[in-house]
Amino acid sequence: MIINSITTDEAVSSIVGKDISDASVKDAFKGIIFMVPAGSGNVSVTAETNGSKTLVVKIGSQEAQTFTQTECETVKIAYTVDEPTYVYVYAGETEATLAKGMEVTETEEGSVKVYRYKWKSQSQQAWKASPSSPLQRAKEANTTIPCDGQRITGKPTKSGVYINGGRKVVVK
Repeated sequence: MIINSITTDEAVSSIVGKDISDASVKDAFKGIIFMVPAGSGNVSVTAETNGSKTLVVKIGSQEAQTFTQTECETVKIAYTVDEPTYVYVYAGETEATLAKGMEVTETEEGSVKVYRYKWKSQSQQAWKASPSSPLQRAKEANTTIPCDGQRITGKPTKSGVYINGGRKVVVK
């Protein structure tokens, strides 16, 4: 999923705890919302940020965490919640953009490309990629797969980040 529109922390705070099918939530939030069960665990988001955009992950009412990743990488955020809780994944602005006092608009250059997101609670026995996931296919077949998940034949010819044999490979 590519997120071009930014969502402010204030907009997210205004929807925390609301029913996600509510029209006001859909108007205020441009991103991904999913739920984690009560207890402890980790949220994992594989993404890449471009331009002035940052990846922002907010778990329930906890403080939002911001990441800038110029390559396709995975971030893990630990959580502990008393009840099932929504996780909000969205695009924000870099601190440099905000520090300059630039007005945040939906036309700012850049995007957040979210390739995959998932969660693992402490009660789960194993956290395995699905057999159809690019990472699992790369491990099983020792093939090369770019972050967009499309299998390529032979060696990569374009620069980028690839997965080969379950390992990250950077081609410049």
